[in-house]
Amino acid sequence: MKRYLRRLDLAERYRCTDRNIDLMVRGGRLPQPTLMRGRVPLWDEAIIDEHDRAAARAFKPKTVTADPKSEATAA
Repeated sequence: MKRYLRRLDLAERYRCTDRNIDLMVRGGRLPQPTLMRGRVPLWDEAIIDEHDRAAARAFKPKTVTADPKSEATAA
């Protein structure tokens, strides 16, 4: 059975305001709602889960490498 999330559910999930959810959708950081019930946008939870997994795979933290020149001058 599919589960749909409302804007406030997403705001709780991402620890932000519901207004930020609108901005994240407009900015392409979240997918568009799957359904509209009247004026209430709904997102398919499976699509949001896949979006989060794809974002986590794309995220590559910067690795800090020691610069041998800076170590030599620090001593």
